[in-house]
Amino acid sequence: MFFLKREEQIQVRILVGIVLITGILYTFLSPSNIPLNKAVLTGKDDLEIDLVAQDNTITNIEEVTQIGKATPNKIYLNKSPFEDLLCAPGIGRKIAAQIIEERNQCPFYDWRNFQDRIRGLSSLQLEVLKDSGVRLNPTEN
Repeated sequence: MFFLKREEQIQVRILVGIVLITGILYTFLSPSNIPLNKAVLTGKDDLEIDLVAQDNTITNIEEVTQIGKATPNKIYLNKSPFEDLLCAPGIGRKIAAQIIEERNQCPFYDWRNFQDRIRGLSSLQLEVLKDSGVRLNPTEN
């Protein structure tokens, strides 16, 4: 059997202590995960996401990209450009183009007017837009 001298034992204990302290510090000081609905890209970079289910299996993710830089609470349906409208939940290219076409004819004066003029937008989608912080105008509360 291999025995360590007293000095070597102290050195091994110090080394093990350093490893344990480093692991504990990493656990408490490492950045926390951000919920996907709060993640915002500041450029045109791709966002890589690993989603882990409760049973520790990775779910199927194809590709996630963000076209514009806007977050929902900075999107104004009467003012925002096409790319920013695409960042709003439930608004795709077709509805974004429709919004721009309709607002060029006449700005939306309330949510009811918006829903009446935009085809293919359900009441549920409208509520999701409102709840996410999307507004008609910058002055709207």
